[in-house]
Amino acid sequence: MSVVDTIEGLPVVNAKRPVMLHVTPQDIKTARKFSPGNCAVAKACMREWKVKEARVHLSRIYVRCNEKNWVRYFTPRPMRSEMIAYDRGGEFLPSVYTVKPVSASRRTGKRQGTNTDKNNKSRELRKKRKPYTVVKGVRIAAHK
Repeated sequence: MSVVDTIEGLPVVNAKRPVMLHVTPQDIKTARKFSPGNCAVAKACMREWKVKEARVHLSRIYVRCNEKNWVRYFTPRPMRSEMIAYDRGGEFLPSVYTVKPVSASRRTGKRQGTNTDKNNKSRELRKKRKPYTVVKGVRIAAHK
């Protein structure tokens, strides 16, 4: 999984507080499948939060409020499920979501203590992780 540090040359910063988002039937009606910038959630972000641009992906939401940077939020699981269903030909149902900031453990940047011998040894002793499951037939990944 790649970490997005910039979008179109603008830096990406993490959101500071959770916000509510209402996805309405009008947002759904004007949405396009497979389009992170024109899906129902992106339309709702632009309408409700008055942002210039929004890009909604399966794990993150990026909004541009100004000409200086993008703000990153975590995509809630129920919203993710609706997006998958919609992109695969199902219906996106109107709803209210609490969109939260990305947690500290999932933020970009160097993790604390990654270069110590202790952490390297404990990492070797851990079980290998299963590969990520890639959800097919849905929107494209974020681009730098």
